[in-house]
Amino acid sequence: MYTILFIETFLYVCGNSAILLNNIHSIYGKSTFLHFSEGLVHIVYIDYLTLVASYENNCRVEEVTDTQIESMLDRLAKNYDGYCFDEFYKKKVFSTWSVNTFFQTMIEKKKVQFGEYWYDNGGLPSILVNYLKTHELNAFEYLNKENTVSIPVNDFFNPTALTTINQNVLMCQTGYLTLRSALTSGDLTVDLGIPNGEIYKALNRLLAINFYKEGIYALAKGVRDLLDAGEIEDIIDRFNSVINSVSYDHFPINSEAAVQNYLYLFLIGAGIETTTESHSSKGRADLIIETKNRRLVFELKYAENDNAAKTKLSEAVEQIKSRDYGNTEPKKNELLRIATVFNAEPKVRAFTEYQAV
Repeated sequence: MYTILFIETFLYVCGNSAILLNNIHSIYGKSTFLHFSEGLVHIVYIDYLTLVASYENNCRVEEVTDTQIESMLDRLAKNYDGYCFDEFYKKKVFSTWSVNTFFQTMIEKKKVQFGEYWYDNGGLPSILVNYLKTHELNAFEYLNKENTVSIPVNDFFNPTALTTINQNVLMCQTGYLTLRSALTSGDLTVDLGIPNGEIYKALNRLLAINFYKEGIYALAKGVRDLLDAGEIEDIIDRFNSVINSVSYDHFPINSEAAVQNYLYLFLIGAGIETTTESHSSKGRADLIIETKNRRLVFELKYAENDNAAKTKLSEAVEQIKSRDYGNTEPKKNELLRIATVFNAEPKVRAFTEYQAV
């Protein structure tokens, strides 16, 4: 019988809550306490890694190979590793809560499920809720999970009151960002970044809650079933509702990238498995959505007026055909590929042209 071993590890934000610290140096100066590294996960959780690899590869425990275990550990790291509390930027650690909950869920459900455990167990602390009541987060600063943000070292070590705190310092203190550079003596700035895939999804959920005028929950109602089995017309109608819910004065829609980002933020915020600019041997699809039965591939185009929209639709259709987007393993019951054009004319501002390919 498998029982999760909970390791008492000195962690700053990886447990049930996050707190605003008066002196962040008190954490970063004691990084030697943080030892929940990838190597330790491998040693301590080897039995659980073996079991989860057997579920993933549909084989018996004794048939699991070292390569399969390493592959599973890599996936765990992409989702739950990456926190850095080391002033020399040499040691990274896992979220203990997420790892423990991942294995506990695996044992209970007997399947592999990379959930967003951190957010569901305290990823929206009251201090951040209060901040968002009077401040707007710069959403697009965080949409690319590989990006880093640079902040003054003085802001990092000496956070101010909630009303005037550097936004990125607060995001670091609440667990959404972590160190991405060493705290070298004499440097004027320090780099911060998103630690892992779980936090990237959690951050998008956070942004989506505060981004759409109608509210993410109202917009997301029934969207999973709609994408899995609905008609194209209804899907496009929902996308138009999403776009119309964006405050144009604050967030103008003036490019193809903006349209893609607004849809992606909505879908991730709604908990839909979505990728953007997904690479294949023939190119990159703008938006790929995975549901239980479908793979939906969208090629998005931006047009200034009606005439341009028709031309852009033809381009999108041809691009999908020539590059065979979405036709990859593993297959789904249905591959639905849609070329669509956002018409930016002020009286329109909607997806007006679309076609299944």
